[in-house]
Amino acid sequence: MKKVFFIVIIYGLLASTLPAKGQVIISLLFGEKLNSPKIEFGLTGGLNRSYFQGMSNSEGLNNFNLGFYFHILLKNQSYLSTGVLVKSNVGATGMSTYSFGNPDFDNLYQNGELTTKVDYFYVPIMFHQRFNNRWYVEAGLQPGLRSKAKDIF
Repeated sequence: MKKVFFIVIIYGLLASTLPAKGQVIISLLFGEKLNSPKIEFGLTGGLNRSYFQGMSNSEGLNNFNLGFYFHILLKNQSYLSTGVLVKSNVGATGMSTYSFGNPDFDNLYQNGELTTKVDYFYVPIMFHQRFNNRWYVEAGLQPGLRSKAKDIF
């Protein structure tokens, strides 16, 4: 329970501070050339927890994601939101190992645990609606491209 509480606190801190700091850094590097009344640019990041459904003994794996976004003004408080999550991992841990087809390796890892990590690039394409300039709702697609996958024994 303490671990979950700690993760929620860290996520809250990152989610509330990372976009603001990212915008300051981007503004210092590029000036206001990237931001205008119709386009907003910034960095985004956060934590996620992923699972594999249907895998015996599969436990969740905590991961971090990092990327950038563009909010393009459509009308009033409605935006097209896009960007790229350049670092985004999914996976699971605590699974049983699989056979290598080599008796020496199979005997060595037969009582071990397997952790799988899969790296993705995601390109969200969302409709972003703001309310009172404090709250917003997003909905849309998030296609992804797998860049790397690895199993850790």
